[in-house]
Amino acid sequence: MTHDTVLLDTDVLIEILRGRPKAGAWLRSISNCTIRIPVFAYLEVLLGARDKRELEKLKKELSCFAMAETRTGDSRIATTWFERFRLSNGVGIIDCFLGAIALRENVPLYTFNVKHYRCLEGIMVRVPYKD
Repeated sequence: MTHDTVLLDTDVLIEILRGRPKAGAWLRSISNCTIRIPVFAYLEVLLGARDKRELEKLKKELSCFAMAETRTGDSRIATTWFERFRLSNGVGIIDCFLGAIALRENVPLYTFNVKHYRCLEGIMVRVPYKD
C-alpha cells in the first residue's frame, strides 16, 4: 500500500539534517509524498540546538516540512498506551504521541526505532532504509 503522506520520527529527521547520503537518497525517493513531521519530533530536534544561531538554522531547515499537530483524542490514546506499555515495553511519552498522530492520520511513521512502536496497536511503522 502506498501513501500520499508520511510522518518522520526524530531519528530520521536527524539523519536528514546531518546530510547523510542514504537519508538524502531516501528523501528524494519519496518526494512525491507529503512529508510531515510531528510537532514533538520538531521540538526534539530543536532541543539539540547548542546556541541561538544553531536553533535558527534548525528552524529554517525544518521549515520545508509540513507540521503534524496533535488533535482531539491524541492525548487520550497516548496516555492509554503510555500507562499500558511504559513498564512492559519501555515506550516513551513522545513515542506515544507520535504513534497517536500516525494512527489518527492513518499514515506510516518512518523510524529507525521500530522497537519503540512495536507494541502500539494499529500504526504502520516503516524503516526508511538499511545501513
